[in-house]
Amino acid sequence: MSFRDLVLELETGIWDRIYGIRTLGCAPGKLPSGALNGDARAFHSKCFYYTKDIIRQVPMTEKDVFYDIGCGSGRMVCVAALKNVKKCVGVELSKELSELARRNAASLRFRKAPIEIIQADACDIDYTEGTVFALFNPFGAKTLSIVLERIRMNVMHAPRKVRFIYLNPVERPVFDKAKWLKQTGVHRSPGSVADVFYYESDGKL
Repeated sequence: MSFRDLVLELETGIWDRIYGIRTLGCAPGKLPSGALNGDARAFHSKCFYYTKDIIRQVPMTEKDVFYDIGCGSGRMVCVAALKNVKKCVGVELSKELSELARRNAASLRFRKAPIEIIQADACDIDYTEGTVFALFNPFGAKTLSIVLERIRMNVMHAPRKVRFIYLNPVERPVFDKAKWLKQTGVHRSPGSVADVFYYESDGKL
């Protein structure tokens, strides 16, 4: 293990203890089974410092509902729930990880918003409430295309501005082809090795 990895592990352990949750040691695992399109990817997570910095770039209010699509152990959705938002929702295909995320949501200290964890394929989710969506490269281009189209159709029926946080943007061309979205920024946290791309709806549905 490198010195950098040791520092990140120490940081995660400290914040886990402060928040009363357990995300340390949830290393990238095997590919979750049961994905409708067979393109699910293994779980990864950012340390708390990066996670907070990434979310900070998208100001949210008490009217926002935050979705973490592919929430893993629930670290990001727990960090989002520390803010004054209406609700936070984690979507996770893996039964094991979704159960861990629920336990973390239940034990989270300093929470300001309710948290709901849904175990399901992202293609089957009703995104009616969502206004901010985070994805850490949870699946391939086919599923991502379907998810974006579901959200687009939903926004047509329930008009609202929606924003996206896309970490480790392997399938960025899918976002770039979605003409109803516009890229609003690129951010790289100090010390990180990957960019985060930000998008929002532009009203052209």
